Amino acid sequence: MPPELTPVPIATLLAAAAKSGGSSFFLPIMIALFGLVYFFYIRPRQAKMRAERENAKQVETGDWVRTIGGLEGQVVAETPSHVVIRTGHVHGESPDGASSSNLTFSRQAVAGKVDDPYALPSRAGDPEVADGEDAPEVEG
Repeated sequence: MPPELTPVPIATLLAAAAKSGGSSFFLPIMIALFGLVYFFYIRPRQAKMRAERENAKQVETGDWVRTIGGLEGQVVAETPSHVVIRTGHVHGESPDGASSSNLTFSRQAVAGKVDDPYALPSRAGDPEVADGEDAPEVEG
């Protein structure tokens, strides 16, 4: 190796800093600061990005999703790299006559799954509704 690229032990650098009048605490403080930034910023961000990638891989046809731009819809088709999302009034005809649209997104643009906004709330365990019965009529 050329002399300018020879690895230098940290102890040698600390000794040189102390001899040259520099603070011997400068290098350890810089290492500690880098460690703090790594453990409190870089590492959690990598874990979050890894989880988002896994969520995007698990999206299947029929799932309701939200994109990173906030658009919600139902996945109607998928490829390994893209998903087609139907937006608008998906279940039948819209009361105001609006139609739905199919939009193609990269899987990376999918932020995660959401609940079906058109699903009826579950009344399982509701004492007013016996198994197999419909919900009671609301008077008023």
